[in-house]
Amino acid sequence: GVPVIFIQHESSSGYLEYGTAAWQLAFGLECEKTDIKIRKTTPDSFHLTELVSLLKDKAVENIIVCGMHTEFCVDTTVRRALALGYSVVLVKDARTSAGNASLSPQQIIDHHNLTLTNISSFGPRVNNITSEALILTEVSTQPPYPGKPIAAKGATPTQDLCSQKANAAHAPTPMPTVTRVAPAVPGG
Repeated sequence: GVPVIFIQHESSSGYLEYGTAAWQLAFGLECEKTDIKIRKTTPDSFHLTELVSLLKDKAVENIIVCGMHTEFCVDTTVRRALALGYSVVLVKDARTSAGNASLSPQQIIDHHNLTLTNISSFGPRVNNITSEALILTEVSTQPPYPGKPIAAKGATPTQDLCSQKANAAHAPTPMPTVTRVAPAVPGG
């Protein structure tokens, strides 16, 4: 199967301090023995982590991103992935936000759904799909799916990635698929 990566944010003290109750995975999220865990201390899942080398070792060219704090961790990680040459499948209903004084959580998520899919300057693109449209199956070795995707996870425990429906409305890059259904993780 395709590797699944839990990328978990932590801080040295206070909120999200490693090992505290707030740092733990959300209730209902399950990490399988074969899943990979990466700890991070910035919104960028690539910065000061082993993520780039792990993706290179596994010949990954496409990533699937779910996550918490859409406006921080998801946004930064998606932009960095594009800059590094990875195509991104952004699961638009498998992300969260706490919102802020100006925007509701849903407004933030909707804004990022539109904004991130319109970035073209890096070359690779973001394909925004629903969790229903995402089937986790092995990627074909035939074009247009040249690489093996990997899921950098981080959404709500209620997301089921289960039925096959293509989102033809906006598909700037081919949609990679991966082999198994897996919940996402907070701290994305």
